[in-house]
Amino acid sequence: ALDHRQGPRLITHVLAGNIPAVAAESMIRGLLTKSAGLVKASSRDPLFPALFVQSIAEVDPRVADALAVLPWKGGIDELDVVALRNADAVITYGGSLAISAVRRLAPKDAVFVEHGPRISFAAIGREALTVRRLDSLTEAAAWDISLFDQQGCVAPHAIYVERGGQVTPRHFAEALAGAMERFEQRYPRACLATEVAAEIQTQRGLWDLRGSASSGTPLFQSVGSTAWTVVLNERDTKLRPSCLNRFVQVTGLDDLSALPVVIGSMRPYLQTAGIASSEKQILPLTATLEASGVTRVCCIGEMQYPPASWRHDGQPNLLPLLR
Repeated sequence: ALDHRQGPRLITHVLAGNIPAVAAESMIRGLLTKSAGLVKASSRDPLFPALFVQSIAEVDPRVADALAVLPWKGGIDELDVVALRNADAVITYGGSLAISAVRRLAPKDAVFVEHGPRISFAAIGREALTVRRLDSLTEAAAWDISLFDQQGCVAPHAIYVERGGQVTPRHFAEALAGAMERFEQRYPRACLATEVAAEIQTQRGLWDLRGSASSGTPLFQSVGSTAWTVVLNERDTKLRPSCLNRFVQVTGLDDLSALPVVIGSMRPYLQTAGIASSEKQILPLTATLEASGVTRVCCIGEMQYPPASWRHDGQPNLLPLLR
C-alpha cells in the first residue's frame, strides 16, 4: 500500500529561549514531516537555532535549505503576521500571554501546537530514604534542580519526602543543601538580572519570617549570594511554582498516597515527576501520578533527560502535523 500521509507545507516555529535543546526538537519534528520551517528564534537565544541549521548543512545542505532562522522582537504584529500568515502549522513555546498572542495572529485553519507553562516535582518514598542512599539521592536531586537553573519544564519545583524512613525530611533537606553547594562549585548558576535576584531575596525573607514565627520552616541557602536555596516546608504541602534559579522546597508527607491532593490544583500544568521508591511501590505510584495529570514519570536524576520518543506535554509529536 502507498503511504499518503502529508505534512504541512510550512511550519512556523515560535521558540522560547529558556532551554536551547528544545529548539532542535521542534525543528526536527518539522523535518520529519518533510515540511519547510520558518523559525522565530528567541531574543534570549538567537544563536543556537542558527548553529543547529548550520550543523545540518554540513551534512546535507538540501535538508538545511528547508529551514530559515530569523530572530526578531516578539509582539510586533506587523512582523508576526507576515511570519504566520502562510503557515499550515504553528508550533509555539512560551508563557500564556505569548502563546495567546501567537494564537490570535495565526491562520484560523492552521494546526496549532502549543507548549506553555508547566510545573514538575519529585517524590521519594520512605523505603528509598536510607542512610546508604542519601548521598546518591541528593546528588541526583541537585542535578535535576540545578541544570539549566530550573528554566525548563522538567525541573522540579518541590520534592516530597515521605516520613517514616531512616532519613527525615529535615535531614534530607540538609543533605540536599550540601549537594546544591557542591553543584554550584562545579557549575555556577547563571548571572541574574537585579530584579530576579531581588525576588529570590524576597522569597527567602518570607520563608525566614515564617520559620521565625512557627519554628517550622528551616531555610538553607548559599552564603553571600542567591546561587541556591532549599526550604524545608513542613506545613503547607500544596504544590506551587518556585521563583526558579535553583530555589526548591522540600516538603514532608506522612504518606505519598496524599500526592493527588497536594498536586491537584496544578493539574492543568503538571509535567514530569521524578520518583525514588521501592520496586513494589513504583508501579502503583506511577499509576497514581498519571491519573493525577502527570505526563511523564522517571527516576530522580533523569528528569532533565527526556528520551527522543518523549511525548512533550503528553501529546503525540508528529500526528498533529500529519494528514
